Amino acid sequence: KVLSELKKEFQQIENRFKKKESDFVAKMKSFEKKAMILSETKRREQQQELQALSVSLQKEMQKLQTDFRQKQIAKTKPIVEKLEGHLEAIAKEKGLNLILHKAQHNVIWAHKKVDITQDLIKRFEANPS
Repeated sequence: KVLSELKKEFQQIENRFKKKESDFVAKMKSFEKKAMILSETKRREQQQELQALSVSLQKEMQKLQTDFRQKQIAKTKPIVEKLEGHLEAIAKEKGLNLILHKAQHNVIWAHKKVDITQDLIKRFEANPS
Protein backbone atom coordinates (compact mmCIF):
# COMPACT_ATOMS: atom_id res chain seq x y z
CA LYS A 1 0.00 0.00 0.00
CA VAL A 2 2.75 2.44 0.96
CA LEU A 3 4.69 1.70 -2.21
CA SER A 4 1.66 2.24 -4.43
CA GLU A 5 0.95 5.57 -2.69
CA LEU A 6 4.56 6.64 -3.18
CA LYS A 7 4.49 5.56 -6.82
CA LYS A 8 1.30 7.55 -7.43
CA GLU A 9 2.74 10.62 -5.73
CA PHE A 10 5.95 10.31 -7.74
CA GLN A 11 3.94 10.10 -10.99
CA GLN A 12 2.12 13.32 -10.11
CA ILE A 13 5.38 15.11 -9.34
CA GLU A 14 6.97 13.77 -12.50
CA ASN A 15 4.00 14.87 -14.65
CA ARG A 16 4.11 18.42 -13.23
CA PHE A 17 7.82 18.63 -13.87
CA LYS A 18 7.53 17.24 -17.41
CA LYS A 19 5.04 20.00 -18.21
CA LYS A 20 7.50 22.66 -17.03
CA GLU A 21 10.31 20.96 -18.91
CA SER A 22 8.22 20.84 -22.07
CA ASP A 23 7.42 24.55 -21.72
CA PHE A 24 11.13 25.26 -21.37
CA VAL A 25 11.97 23.25 -24.49
CA ALA A 26 9.28 25.16 -26.42
CA LYS A 27 10.75 28.49 -25.28
CA MET A 28 14.22 27.31 -26.25
CA LYS A 29 13.07 26.28 -29.73
CA SER A 30 11.25 29.57 -30.17
CA PHE A 31 14.40 31.45 -29.18
CA GLU A 32 16.54 29.41 -31.59
CA LYS A 33 14.17 30.30 -34.45
CA LYS A 34 14.20 34.01 -33.60
CA ALA A 35 17.85 34.35 -32.56
CA MET A 36 19.12 35.39 -35.97
CA ILE A 37 16.70 38.32 -36.28
CA LEU A 38 17.07 39.62 -32.72
CA SER A 39 19.39 42.44 -31.83
CA GLU A 40 22.51 41.46 -29.90
CA THR A 41 21.10 42.99 -26.71
CA LYS A 42 17.75 41.18 -27.02
CA ARG A 43 19.47 37.89 -27.86
CA ARG A 44 21.69 38.16 -24.76
CA GLU A 45 18.70 39.02 -22.57
CA GLN A 46 16.72 36.03 -23.80
CA GLN A 47 19.74 33.73 -23.47
CA GLN A 48 20.18 34.87 -19.88
CA GLU A 49 16.47 34.34 -19.18
CA LEU A 50 16.65 30.83 -20.63
CA GLN A 51 19.78 30.04 -18.64
CA ALA A 52 18.12 31.30 -15.45
CA LEU A 53 15.04 29.22 -16.23
CA SER A 54 17.21 26.16 -16.85
CA VAL A 55 19.01 26.63 -13.52
CA SER A 56 15.66 27.14 -11.81
CA LEU A 57 14.30 23.92 -13.30
CA GLN A 58 17.39 21.99 -12.19
CA LYS A 59 17.10 23.34 -8.64
CA GLU A 60 13.40 22.54 -8.56
CA MET A 61 14.07 18.98 -9.74
CA GLN A 62 16.71 18.52 -7.04
CA LYS A 63 14.32 19.86 -4.39
CA LEU A 64 11.51 17.59 -5.62
CA GLN A 65 13.83 14.59 -5.52
CA THR A 66 15.02 15.46 -2.02
CA ASP A 67 11.48 16.05 -0.77
CA PHE A 68 10.31 12.79 -2.32
CA ARG A 69 13.20 10.85 -0.75
CA GLN A 70 12.34 12.31 2.65
CA LYS A 71 8.67 11.34 2.24
CA GLN A 72 9.73 7.88 1.09
CA ILE A 73 11.92 7.44 4.17
CA ALA A 74 9.21 8.76 6.48
CA LYS A 75 6.53 6.49 5.04
CA THR A 76 8.68 3.35 4.94
CA LYS A 77 10.37 3.89 8.31
CA PRO A 78 7.62 2.15 10.34
CA ILE A 79 7.78 -0.87 8.03
CA VAL A 80 11.56 -1.02 8.23
CA GLU A 81 11.42 -0.78 12.02
CA LYS A 82 8.95 -3.70 12.17
CA LEU A 83 11.14 -5.74 9.85
CA GLU A 84 14.17 -4.99 12.00
CA GLY A 85 12.30 -6.29 15.05
CA HIS A 86 11.41 -9.48 13.20
CA LEU A 87 14.99 -9.82 11.97
CA GLU A 88 16.33 -9.47 15.48
CA ALA A 89 13.95 -12.17 16.71
CA ILE A 90 14.93 -14.54 13.92
CA ALA A 91 18.62 -13.86 14.55
CA LYS A 92 18.21 -14.71 18.24
CA GLU A 93 16.21 -17.87 17.48
CA LYS A 94 18.77 -19.11 14.96
CA GLY A 95 21.82 -17.89 16.89
CA LEU A 96 22.93 -15.58 14.10
CA ASN A 97 25.56 -12.92 14.71
CA LEU A 98 25.26 -11.20 11.35
CA ILE A 99 22.56 -10.69 8.73
CA LEU A 100 23.49 -9.31 5.32
CA HIS A 101 21.17 -7.58 2.90
CA LYS A 102 21.01 -9.91 -0.10
CA ALA A 103 19.72 -7.26 -2.52
CA GLN A 104 22.72 -5.02 -1.82
CA HIS A 105 24.96 -7.61 -3.51
CA ASN A 106 27.15 -7.97 -0.45
CA VAL A 107 26.72 -11.73 -0.58
CA ILE A 108 28.56 -13.64 -3.27
CA TRP A 109 27.18 -17.02 -2.26
CA ALA A 110 25.23 -18.42 0.68
CA HIS A 111 23.81 -21.83 1.51
CA LYS A 112 20.01 -21.91 1.47
CA LYS A 113 19.88 -22.89 5.15
CA VAL A 114 21.34 -19.49 6.14
CA ASP A 115 18.92 -17.49 3.95
CA ILE A 116 16.23 -16.24 6.34
CA THR A 117 14.26 -14.26 3.76
CA GLN A 118 11.28 -16.63 3.79
CA ASP A 119 11.30 -16.74 7.61
CA LEU A 120 11.15 -12.95 7.68
CA ILE A 121 8.32 -12.82 5.12
CA LYS A 122 6.26 -15.40 7.03
CA ARG A 123 6.80 -13.64 10.34
CA PHE A 124 5.96 -10.22 8.91
CA GLU A 125 2.82 -11.49 7.16
CA ALA A 126 1.71 -13.20 10.37
CA ASN A 127 2.33 -10.06 12.44
CA PRO A 128 2.60 -6.93 10.27
CA SER A 129 2.02 -4.50 13.13
